[in-house]
Amino acid sequence: GTGKTAALMLAASVWGDPALGSYVQTFNATQVGQERTAAFLNHLPFCIDELQLTKDNRGKSNFDVYQLAQGVGRARGRRNGGIDAAPTWSCCFLTTGESPIVSGSAGAGAVNRVIDIECTAGSAVITDGQRIANALKQNYGFVGQSFVEKIYSSDEWLDTIRDLYQSFYKELCSGDSTEKQAMAAAAILTADKVATQLFFDDGMALTVKDIRDFLASKEAVSAGNRAYNWICDWVAANVNHFNSDQNAAQGETYGVLEGDMAYIIRGVFDRVIQEAGFNGKAILSYLYKNRFIEVRTKNGKPN
Repeated sequence: GTGKTAALMLAASVWGDPALGSYVQTFNATQVGQERTAAFLNHLPFCIDELQLTKDNRGKSNFDVYQLAQGVGRARGRRNGGIDAAPTWSCCFLTTGESPIVSGSAGAGAVNRVIDIECTAGSAVITDGQRIANALKQNYGFVGQSFVEKIYSSDEWLDTIRDLYQSFYKELCSGDSTEKQAMAAAAILTADKVATQLFFDDGMALTVKDIRDFLASKEAVSAGNRAYNWICDWVAANVNHFNSDQNAAQGETYGVLEGDMAYIIRGVFDRVIQEAGFNGKAILSYLYKNRFIEVRTKNGKPN
């Protein structure tokens, strides 16, 4: 009821027929189908609706952000020998769903490639969705063509766009955002600024201040930091399974609590960290480098 699908159709109507199954696709597709659609669109936005269609019976999404964000499809062999040319694309992807497209245990690269915007019931994107959707299905594809024609009409326009992008990128990098997040956000701000000048002329182009709150911080992107916070929560939730001066462990023993330190049995740690979706070896390396764990050392090196 927040107008997510109608908003996606509005964005798609810039370039083509926004009806579901025409320009707007759903997540109910195979990897091959998504790759070939992305390769066909090439540089145009790829609009995908309803992330929940990828979820299994446990509610976990099977969609892999890397699969499309890398811009290169899977190499496939031919029956008669040789390999097919790998499909490539340079699309941005606009997606909707009832939950974030990346989970808390997702890799840093996946989090870094996504700008996640929550649509709450109190701030609907589009309130008259049915009327808007019907109008869009009858009027589409004009603005995109005009946009491309105008920005390539002179070298001055292209120089202006490059300067705008660099200005936005520099300003965004001065904050707590990662470079990848700044690059994506700068592209969005540049496009909106140019579209406002060419078509809307209302002075309401997005600013760095408008978009900064939606960008993931360096700390939020870090899988190691997210894993450390998860481990702290896990210890607190399972305190009865740890031996301490006050209490003996109940049921399966996970380790020992001494003061503000938690000593976790290695086998238990490896099991729960893997079940949570993190890489145990990578997380231990992060914890050691950031001094979140104490280790025995030999000749100055961890033993």
